[in-house]
Amino acid sequence: MGTNVASIVGMAAQAAMAIDMDMKEDWAFGLPLRYAVREIDCTVTATGLEFSFRNPGLAKPLPAGGIDEVIAELRKPSSPTVTSRYAPLDIQAEGDSLFILLKIVGPINMRFSATKKALTHKNLDDRDNYGRLRHVNATLVSEDALPECRIVCFVVDPARPPVDDYKHGFSLNVEIDQAGTEGPRTIAFEIDPDIRHPGGSQT
Repeated sequence: MGTNVASIVGMAAQAAMAIDMDMKEDWAFGLPLRYAVREIDCTVTATGLEFSFRNPGLAKPLPAGGIDEVIAELRKPSSPTVTSRYAPLDIQAEGDSLFILLKIVGPINMRFSATKKALTHKNLDDRDNYGRLRHVNATLVSEDALPECRIVCFVVDPARPPVDDYKHGFSLNVEIDQAGTEGPRTIAFEIDPDIRHPGGSQT
């Protein structure tokens, strides 16, 4: 049976769009001098999984060792405390460009996807504001997806104005191991945070 040429063209277009929506690995501008860390936590509720940021803090100047020192520190285990604060999955970005580092801290069986880029844009027009995506596991830092990856790092430039209500939506591609009657299985799904920029609606 012959292959439909239109189908091939359509599949090629879909593949190109999937690549285009991934966050870029390159960054053509100067690297930031500050960074912000967001720890992603997950709890099981009566209605399903609930995600939040644990102890979100303000952006800080990079240490003497630069972003490599920050990544080395994030590789160390972190645990909640009785004073831990939890916040919705919104990131406020303002001022000069900065590194944003996302770390999955719970549950232990959840991590970023091992088969596709950790971050995917929802709007193609947002891509110019972001770049230098890196995936991090215990031993490697890579532009490509990694096994056992629980940390990702990227650059955001708030000076480039958003086109959608002063916020940018993107998907975090994650996976979680789940026990089943036929043995453990890996389930892939998406988490949908926003990066907000001052000056627009906060709803």
